[in-house]
Amino acid sequence: MHNQLPRLPNTTMNSSAMLSVDEFDRICYSYVIPVICVVGILFNVLNLIVLSNWKLMDSSYTYLTGLAVADLLSLVLFFFSSLARRAFHGHPGWAVYEGKIYIPIGSMSTMASIVQTVVLTIERYCYICYPQKFKTYLTAQTASKVTFAVFAVSILWGMPQFFAFDVDTNSNFFNTEFGNSTFYAVYTWTDLTVISFGSTILVAIINLKLVSVVYTFGKTGARLHLPTAIQSQRAKEQNRLTATLVGIIVVFLLGELPSACLSRRLNNLIYGDVFNNNVYKISLTVATLLVVMQHSLNFLIYCVLNKHFWKVFKDALPNCHRSRVQPNSIVNVSVTDNVQCKCFTFP
Repeated sequence: MHNQLPRLPNTTMNSSAMLSVDEFDRICYSYVIPVICVVGILFNVLNLIVLSNWKLMDSSYTYLTGLAVADLLSLVLFFFSSLARRAFHGHPGWAVYEGKIYIPIGSMSTMASIVQTVVLTIERYCYICYPQKFKTYLTAQTASKVTFAVFAVSILWGMPQFFAFDVDTNSNFFNTEFGNSTFYAVYTWTDLTVISFGSTILVAIINLKLVSVVYTFGKTGARLHLPTAIQSQRAKEQNRLTATLVGIIVVFLLGELPSACLSRRLNNLIYGDVFNNNVYKISLTVATLLVVMQHSLNFLIYCVLNKHFWKVFKDALPNCHRSRVQPNSIVNVSVTDNVQCKCFTFP
């Protein structure tokens, strides 16, 4: 959350431009962002419900589950932060929430979301380009271990944020001695350059390579003859997963890159103090909207680009007609080719 540093008290500005900027900021943080957060929280809960289904057991779906957890936590924090900035602005309890909960834990969840996206991108690239070489690593068990490691590292990396800010009796933020230290400056620059810019550049490069490889396979695919219907169906499923990843990456770049570019530390270095600059303030609010949307839209991407996900989602609805055979009943069925086709038919 590089654009989510605590907002210091505004200096007095009486211009009409300042009033319009403040009104735009108020509308976004009081209404637009909370609404998007609520919708995004609902979408990510649905993601977790669907991704926990036994039919979605690929390693990629395991990584998507971790991504949904990180996005859900980020949206909950964003929701309460938007209330703290407007509806409860100035209240000491909400000021403490901003400095002691939202910023440090939000940094952890944001990093987990970023790294999980990077890992998912690398996993898809290895599966498409080197399936035999990395076959033993492309399993749900390995994905679970990697996801656990991602969250553990993200928590450790975000720990210094707990000690960087404090709140005075007037509910104003200020940097602690640690927040003004050289160590913290190096830490924040490393976070910005490596975690934010580094991850976006890496994801963009791998994604372009992946799209190129998939396009090449698509042009030559007509000459390939898969030996069985099961292998053909499996190939279609992997194509759906790859298309889903491409959609995730596009939204990720649209949300993460503007946020990183508008880091206050970076802009202060380039332009001087930008806190009271109206253009910067509007840009910062727009970047926040993009980040919130980035954490919210994955469910729609899955539904649109992944027919298998959409089918499992429809089957999970309480009133949906269910004709599939439950996994615990498969052992009681005579396993013939015809039965298998009925039990595991995909769109």
